Amino acid sequence: MFKFSSVSVVAALSVLTGCGCERVSPGNKGIIVDTWGKSEKGSIEVVGPGRYYTGMGDEVYIFPISLQNKVWTSDMNEDSSYDQSISIQTLDGLDVKLNVGISYRIDPEKVLFIFKRYRKGISEITDVFMRNYVRDAFVKESSLIEVVDLYGKGKTALLKRVEKRIKEELKEDGIIVEKIYLVGEMVFPQVVKDAIRSKIQAGQKAQQREVELKETLANAEKKKAEAEGEAKSLLIRAKAQAEANRIVSKSITPEVLKSKFLEKWNGELPSTITNGADVDMTKLIK
Repeated sequence: MFKFSSVSVVAALSVLTGCGCERVSPGNKGIIVDTWGKSEKGSIEVVGPGRYYTGMGDEVYIFPISLQNKVWTSDMNEDSSYDQSISIQTLDGLDVKLNVGISYRIDPEKVLFIFKRYRKGISEITDVFMRNYVRDAFVKESSLIEVVDLYGKGKTALLKRVEKRIKEELKEDGIIVEKIYLVGEMVFPQVVKDAIRSKIQAGQKAQQREVELKETLANAEKKKAEAEGEAKSLLIRAKAQAEANRIVSKSITPEVLKSKFLEKWNGELPSTITNGADVDMTKLIK
């Protein structure tokens, strides 16, 4: 006599009737769709985490309300078996390939709205609709800048504008975008790399010439200032010497000369002046 466990019976009945049990993990919301219209409550039901019995014709869609991450790259080892990278064209008509990542979550209050709008699961919504939004945003924003700008600050500015646009567009659908980012480096054709390198080198040379010109002008100004300073110094010294001479000449009076003479005189006169005669010295020095 055969014995059957309750689990075996449920499993057998599930196979025969097409019924089963679906699990909604924590951090997710579930959508149970009654494709046959059996439910009295309607054909769509939103459920939280737990296990749910599903009957024939029931389909279950899982929507994550925790933070999710998705990348669209040319690397077959990433999230897809085919090239999902995004191609853009810049203002100067050059093609660039981007490997793009997105961090997002689903508004738990809008899970039903999202399903009714797209009628797809989260994987298809992400890889088809969300990717199209992101691609279109990059195409529109990149058409406003030249390819050389993507090598510098322009890349960061481009990401910010794309992120802002995507956040605004998807928020209305209940998809909350946290961040748009690039995975690795942008992929440029070789001709583009050569053109960018030449343009950057030309810009660097122009900047160098500008620096040299500024240095030359600065040196000229320095020499001019030094010359002006030396001239002013000479003029000041000349004026000071002239003033000193004026003061000295003004201070030399007959009385001063007599005083100086008497300070150094030893009391004797040359014989050529006195001729051997007695001289009244008081008359000589008056």
